[in-house]
Amino acid sequence: NLISGPSVIGITGGEPTLYKKELFDLIRDVIKKNNEITFHILSNGQHFEETDIHFLTSVNQNVLWAIPFYSDLPDLHNQIVGKDGAYKKLLSSFNILMSSGSRVELRTVLLKQNYENFLSLSKFVNEHFQWIEYWSIMQLEKFGFARINWAEKFVDTSRQFEILDGVLSMSNATDLNVQLFNFPTCSVPPKWRKLCFKSISDWKQKYISECQI
Repeated sequence: NLISGPSVIGITGGEPTLYKKELFDLIRDVIKKNNEITFHILSNGQHFEETDIHFLTSVNQNVLWAIPFYSDLPDLHNQIVGKDGAYKKLLSSFNILMSSGSRVELRTVLLKQNYENFLSLSKFVNEHFQWIEYWSIMQLEKFGFARINWAEKFVDTSRQFEILDGVLSMSNATDLNVQLFNFPTCSVPPKWRKLCFKSISDWKQKYISECQI
């Protein structure tokens, strides 16, 4: 039985679109029973095809696709996700999602590998992705697989915020909706704190004296 009112169903993985037919059937059946239910689905964007456009168009108001995008440099994006050809396929999928009027949350995790080139990525996003719902920029959490080679991945934006400041200034100028996740509020300059979302789980939160704001 489904709830009678509005609600959001979150789906992550693994990769849910590896079972695309089953996923699409689930979305279709749920919406048919209650069109006030929406889906927030995390996907790597590697499995959309032009034949999906009709279905995606039919459910575009009920599904928000969260798609990671790490760099506008193909080789760097492929290296971060660990898959050759991922960048080319991802751009093809973005064209399909845009053509179908799909709602998209673009996701980018800050890493040492992509931070130096982050302003270039921002220019690319602001030029080509004005159609998305919002861009989630995420700080790395020291949890799970992120703990492995932590020093080689983590960018301390409390000390190195200049590049991100330029990214946020550019997006603000073009009215691109940007949201900051997993950033300790006190590490973000006051003018950008309105973009911070309380996204860190309660059990992982710790407040030190330096962060009394």
